[in-house]
Amino acid sequence: MSHSTGILLCAVLFALAPTSQPATLKSSISAFSPDAPFWIMLQDLAASLANAKETAERPITVPGRDASTYLQILRDMDKSIKLIQQVAAGKKTLTGSECLSATLDFASATGQVLRHANDIIKRDSSRKPINDEEKYHATVQTLAAAQNAVLKAAVSNAKVSSPGQYLSIMLKFSKSLNRVQTVVASGDTSPECVAALKAVSESMSAILAQLN
Repeated sequence: MSHSTGILLCAVLFALAPTSQPATLKSSISAFSPDAPFWIMLQDLAASLANAKETAERPITVPGRDASTYLQILRDMDKSIKLIQQVAAGKKTLTGSECLSATLDFASATGQVLRHANDIIKRDSSRKPINDEEKYHATVQTLAAAQNAVLKAAVSNAKVSSPGQYLSIMLKFSKSLNRVQTVVASGDTSPECVAALKAVSESMSAILAQLN
């Protein structure tokens, strides 16, 4: 997949496996609230992002058997997100070309997650997954499914006139990815590139906050 692959367009092409068990609603959210389904999807995505980060940083594998394609995808995603967070926090300054490179890396990492979500796992002669591929692929697939669900919901509800708190978070996330897509497509090295990365960081922080 090329760096310039459209993140949002890629996301809506996949009919992926369901995420883990449905989230339990916060006591402050009524099950009948129009915003409740959006909060559940956000929490699923937050949990998937947190699990992907944990897996990338602390893989449970046998020494010498960490050459998994899917573990590398998770590590690339984690590395890209960390850089974006550093830029957003003012801990890392990028030139225009460095910013574009970081944006391309993020687009590529996101695209890889979506692209490999439905892969057929390679197995050895005894039918066992090679290099723990099955385990890491499950993490990739869950993340892709959760992100896909959020982006589909954002597209379907883009014209809601008065979105609630949680739909608003989803819409901002979708818009931030579209903003990155525009930067990638145009090769933009202006301050808009850094602004786009900061928008992604802010929207992801709002999503991860749903775990609290």
